[in-house]
Amino acid sequence: MIALQNLPFNFVEGLDFRRLIQEIAPRYNFRGRNFFTEFVCKELYGKIAIKVKELIKKFDHMSFTSDIWSDPSSNASLLSLTCHGLASDFERSSIILKCETFDDCHTGDIIAEKFDTMLSEWNISNDQVHCMIRDEGSNMKRAMRLAKLQDLDCAVHKMQLAIRSSLNSQENIKGIKQKCKKISTHVNHSTIAQKQLHKIQDRLNQPHLKVFQDCVTRWNSTYYMLERFLKAKDALSLYINDSEIDPILPEEWKIIECCAELLKPFEEATRELSSSHTLISSVIPIIRMLTQKVSDYLTASPESPTYHAAKTLKAGISGKFSTLLEE
Repeated sequence: MIALQNLPFNFVEGLDFRRLIQEIAPRYNFRGRNFFTEFVCKELYGKIAIKVKELIKKFDHMSFTSDIWSDPSSNASLLSLTCHGLASDFERSSIILKCETFDDCHTGDIIAEKFDTMLSEWNISNDQVHCMIRDEGSNMKRAMRLAKLQDLDCAVHKMQLAIRSSLNSQENIKGIKQKCKKISTHVNHSTIAQKQLHKIQDRLNQPHLKVFQDCVTRWNSTYYMLERFLKAKDALSLYINDSEIDPILPEEWKIIECCAELLKPFEEATRELSSSHTLISSVIPIIRMLTQKVSDYLTASPESPTYHAAKTLKAGISGKFSTLLEE
């Protein structure tokens, strides 16, 4: 249950679980969480590690993805390393080799040492590393150089940076984003506000749609926020009219609609490029398609709501993927 349902180890010490087991198997000998963390996990890890090493031997070369996640609330960071290989029978496999706490400074030198240790643990030489996919952080770039690993930028990460930069460069769009974020924060952090919004949605015979929030670290979150605002427009407008929140003006709703339309192809491209089955050969045609989609907006009047955002976005995409687009 712990493994299949992704439950915490202390689940076995819960009163309800113990009562259930006592009812269906009175003679069952209860084990505490320490039994699973100290004995079962270590034993299982050893057995699985042997199988993973046997699987890795089937790969002549491997590509890797790696990232660092930080949680400000708990002041914790995690470093992950995932292996992607193709066996002789052309069967693809992806294996999470490591996901460990990273309490040291996130410098390129320390990250490089971490990579050396992780690869050595799985008996993987640098010659077997075909490519390491990483974000555009200067520390990750330096780590790859120091570790002498061939590396590439994450295409989706570069694309998202271009999107955020272009939207934030337009004061009108930036202001609307902040207004929408303020509204979504207000609604999501207040049970009273949520109930009032649900009542309005019931009155309009609309589903209870939760408003999403823009988040810097979440890809496409701006698009999802704007799209959801459009779907819940009638209910949100009525709720805002009865509150002290700054209203979204008609011309601002038009900008929201145009921005969502502009960002939709990027959301679709992100999902496609993030798929576990997508090949690196997909990057060039997808980026070319996005460039053409954005170019279509530049045929409109410079006075249109998203003309300048589209112009900046095209420049950002062209700049970040200039090497690919020129080949």
